[in-house]
Amino acid sequence: MDQQTLKDLLALINVRNLTLAAEQRNVSQSAYSRRLQAIELRHGITLFDRSRRPARPSPMLDAMRGDIELALSTLQRMEKRLSDSHTIEEHLTIVGMHSLSAGVLPIAMKRLGTLLDNHPVRMRSANRDGCFQLLMTGEVALMISYETDARALRAPPHLVTTKRLCQDPFVPVCNPVIHGSLSKLVSKSSPIPLLAYPTEVFLGRILSDDILPRSALAFSARLTAGMTSVLLGAAINGLGVAWLPASTAGEAIRSGRLIRIHDPAFPTLQLTVSMLWLRTPEMHRYDELHEALGGEIARAVGELHEAGFDERVAGT
Repeated sequence: MDQQTLKDLLALINVRNLTLAAEQRNVSQSAYSRRLQAIELRHGITLFDRSRRPARPSPMLDAMRGDIELALSTLQRMEKRLSDSHTIEEHLTIVGMHSLSAGVLPIAMKRLGTLLDNHPVRMRSANRDGCFQLLMTGEVALMISYETDARALRAPPHLVTTKRLCQDPFVPVCNPVIHGSLSKLVSKSSPIPLLAYPTEVFLGRILSDDILPRSALAFSARLTAGMTSVLLGAAINGLGVAWLPASTAGEAIRSGRLIRIHDPAFPTLQLTVSMLWLRTPEMHRYDELHEALGGEIARAVGELHEAGFDERVAGT
């Protein structure tokens, strides 16, 4: 959301009246109402209770006051940073989602060779929401993350450049022993042991909202962890079925420790690897690094999963 949208929402929360909120935002009530309706349609939410006269903010919107104030403050700080042209530190600070930081980024950066001699890098790791917050507050200059068509990163284009690098399928895997028992579990309509992510993290939301509802099977969470490395180890050791980025699971598939489940009852989803960086004048010094790093990330993702996906693709 941009600053205008956030200020529109905050005005309604503060004055609790459509007419007064429209006056505060210096627009007509009809124009203000149309803005709010557009937000509701875009996000599938209810912002105000129309059954009451006068209409009031919904409980959901009231509960979001702190988040809205924080987001607005963050955007304002970012714009001040841009206008002040603060000097970026000599090192380039990069933040990546945990799974990308652990597997893909070290390989990509190693291949940059002497380019890093002129641009020392500091690495950080966080979940997607944390990565985005670090970028928008100016604590990091570059972000590497996953997104999907339905869950795209909507960074303000006047503040952030977004470059989509490659695809990394989110695939179901399990070890050979679990794979051998899947047919029996499916035939008996028994729950499939699931290695899950917390729903508050990005991959957890994808799994719970975008993948599992597409399956007719029943799943029972046996282990929940926010780190792909933890779920990778749990899957290798036979604790259940896990959905992992293909770049994370590829080596274990190639070695036979994991088998990719290729069956409509276990849906897959395409993840897009994206790179985002701040639109500050100083960032132009890193243009060559951006281009090279983006290419090496795409190359590393492809190599990490393709070697394992030519073989051992099996159904139930």
